[in-house]
Amino acid sequence: MSAADRGIEALVSQPGTGFRVFIDDEFVAAALLRFDVASRTASAIRDVLPLEAPLMHVTCSGEGVFFPVDEELAIDTMPGKAGSDGVTDGGVVVHGPRLVQPENLTVYLSQGDFVLTPDKACIIAYGRRCVVRSYVGDLPSNAFAYIRDPDDLDRLEMLAKRTLKDGAKTIRLEPETTR
Repeated sequence: MSAADRGIEALVSQPGTGFRVFIDDEFVAAALLRFDVASRTASAIRDVLPLEAPLMHVTCSGEGVFFPVDEELAIDTMPGKAGSDGVTDGGVVVHGPRLVQPENLTVYLSQGDFVLTPDKACIIAYGRRCVVRSYVGDLPSNAFAYIRDPDDLDRLEMLAKRTLKDGAKTIRLEPETTR
């Protein structure tokens, strides 16, 4: 096991560093929150768990699914401007709209990546061809978690593809308290 893998294993073994993903009550995967590169977004997501929402296939982004998040949770696209009028604590608004500052921004996702978009939604890439886009172009989003296990990635792909064929499913994220 490499030093990097040992470091990740040590991080994963700590309570509160991940969450479990279910689609229509079927276990899909264990995901790891990326506190190393997106601490504010990972903390904000952890704070809204458990979370249950409709899961739908993306329309513009390729091999991905999305779900709405807490109505008050979104990326602050204009830090310090109108809309950022809450009281902040470490980059997360705690009174007023819950806006997370941009961090670890990307539009190109790897299989198993989770991103928070400025549109108050999360996208999960189930395949290797997923680019975060809206109808007007690329949509930089905060990458805050990922799935590593190959079996979990296969299960995610199988269940996510059903949203394309069968329509919306229900996703549930539960905090991982022990490993």
